[in-house]
Amino acid sequence: MEYQKRSVNGDAGEYLVAYTITHKLGFPCRLYGVDLGVDAEMEIVDEYQHSTGDIIKIQVKTVDSISSKESASIYIDDRHIDYWKRFCLPVIMCCVDLSETKIYWKQIITTEAYKTGGESKKITFCLKHDLLDKHSIHKLRQLVYPPKSKNIGLLLEKLIQSAERLPSQRVMYGDFKTIDTTRSLCDQLEIDLQKVELLISNFPWRVSLMDMRSLHNIKSQIQGVRNTLSYCELDLVDGG
Repeated sequence: MEYQKRSVNGDAGEYLVAYTITHKLGFPCRLYGVDLGVDAEMEIVDEYQHSTGDIIKIQVKTVDSISSKESASIYIDDRHIDYWKRFCLPVIMCCVDLSETKIYWKQIITTEAYKTGGESKKITFCLKHDLLDKHSIHKLRQLVYPPKSKNIGLLLEKLIQSAERLPSQRVMYGDFKTIDTTRSLCDQLEIDLQKVELLISNFPWRVSLMDMRSLHNIKSQIQGVRNTLSYCELDLVDGG
C-alpha cells in the first residue's frame, strides 16, 4: 500500500497542530479519527490549568510552503463554510506551512462572506498576526468567552422585561395617542432585539434553546401588537 504524499502532508499538518496546541499552548487537543469537515478540537483551560469546559473545533489545511512573506490564502468549498457556520461552538481554520513548521489560524465568522470570484471561498491569513503560538492563548480564551458576548445576557434580560410592557394582542385602541405610544414601544423593542440577534449571530454558543424561544415569542408578540395597531388606526380614520 502506498502512503500518498497528500495523506503524508495532511497527517503531518494535523499532528503539528495537535503538538503545538498541547505542548506550546497547554490546551488538550483531540484529533478526530473520522473527518466530517472538522479535524480536531481543543479544550480551553484557565491560567491555573483548570478546564473551563469550553471547546473550539479545528479544521486543518496543510501546504508544502508559502511563497508570500505577508499572507497566505486557502480555498474552501462552500458546503464546508456553511457547515462550520452552523456549529454552536467556535470553529477555527489552521493553515500549516510544513517547510517552516508554522501554523496560522483564523476563526470562522458566521457573518463573514469569504467571497471570491469563483465557486469556492477564500480564507486569508496574515503571516505576522495570525501565527499560532503562545501569544494566541489569550485570544483563544476570548474566543469562547469574548467580552462582547457578556452583553448578551444583560440585553436579553432587558428585552424580556421591556416586552412585558406590551399589551395583549386582543387590546383595542380608541385614540391615536395610545396607538403612537404603543408603536414607539414596539420600535424600541425591535431595536433592542436587533442588538441581541447581532451578538447571537457572532456568539451562538452563548445562548440556550430557551433563550432563542423567548426571542421568537417576543418577535411574534411585537408583530401581533403591530397588526392590532394598524387595524385600530384604520378604524379610527374611518370614524369607528
